Amino acid sequence: MCLLVGGLHRSEARADLLQVRDEVHELVVQGAGPARDLQVDLAPVELNGVRVRSAGRTIDLLRPDEIAEIAMTLVVSPQITAREVPVQLRIHEGGFGIDFTDRLSFPVDDEPPREVRTVAGQVRAVRPLEIFSGAGRKTSVVAQVNAGDLLEAVGELPEWVQVKLAGDRTGWVEVVGVEKLY
Repeated sequence: MCLLVGGLHRSEARADLLQVRDEVHELVVQGAGPARDLQVDLAPVELNGVRVRSAGRTIDLLRPDEIAEIAMTLVVSPQITAREVPVQLRIHEGGFGIDFTDRLSFPVDDEPPREVRTVAGQVRAVRPLEIFSGAGRKTSVVAQVNAGDLLEAVGELPEWVQVKLAGDRTGWVEVVGVEKLY
């Protein structure tokens, strides 16, 4: 199963997230074991002015209880007038030779991308918070934190703070839910 997280702005190259779970493998081979050598690729469909900048990703081993998160960068031309960018998702499982394909759509935001101000410091959650994939409640929730948890702040918009997550990932919290410590 794949879950698409996030959206795109015109003229913006942005990494969006796919979550890949081993449920596809379980459905096809009825839980015969973990998925091996998963190759995940995205390709634009029927739309000039959109390209995938990052290459596909291989996941060596994915157990049925695991989730792999994959960031891929789509570049959307400013001339694109479509409200959604269709892409073809392909997951190939090398262990059993199973292919899964699906057509997904990223919503395209008509607003120009906002300038994110770089910050360095921490914020403290003043209540339980959801961390979003983008600076907006229409984006997907990628994590949650409890009241009192400290987060490393790396960017800021008027109503949102960009925070560092595990690895190279970032997420966004509403500024009304945090106390700035920088």
